[in-house]
Amino acid sequence: MNKLGTMLAFLTVLGCAHSAEIDKPKAEQKVVLRVGEFFDAQWTNYGFYDDSGMFEHQYGGPDAGYFAYHFGLDDADIHRLVVRARLSAESSDRGKPMETSDVSLLINGVEIGTQRVQPDDQKGKVYEWVVDKPDFIKKLGLSDKQRNELRFEVKEDAKSKHGLCLYGESLQEIGQGQPIEIHAEARHM
Repeated sequence: MNKLGTMLAFLTVLGCAHSAEIDKPKAEQKVVLRVGEFFDAQWTNYGFYDDSGMFEHQYGGPDAGYFAYHFGLDDADIHRLVVRARLSAESSDRGKPMETSDVSLLINGVEIGTQRVQPDDQKGKVYEWVVDKPDFIKKLGLSDKQRNELRFEVKEDAKSKHGLCLYGESLQEIGQGQPIEIHAEARHM
């Protein structure tokens, strides 16, 4: 046994330390994804727009499709998972009336939920998906490697399907930006 192991064993015997504190998983994990760093996308038309660093967004449309991202996350005792992103529908034709989109969030192929996002106003709004059922979180099969897939999808059978805009970090300079964020909270022991 090395000196550190001997010291920890001695402190444990004295009641000053115990292995649960030493081996405790992180209480909270945060993953930040840039909107333009997707690994897969399927849209009729998609692209990236950055107006001198003040207006950055990834867009896809004009109807159904998706953007998919890879991320890593340690699933040890996660009891709450929150995904946040600034979104809007995509209106590539400014002459048409503004429309919404039903956006589904999937993690590793499991649907988390669907939200109707606002029409394209070139700023978007922050949307949040919350999963607070540990048994459901376990079904996601999360990995600490970059093998998890986060997908924002406007499905073919969605009632409202008018593309998707994901707004990125550069808008933070004017207080409107929002990278894609994944927050995981572990059970406190």
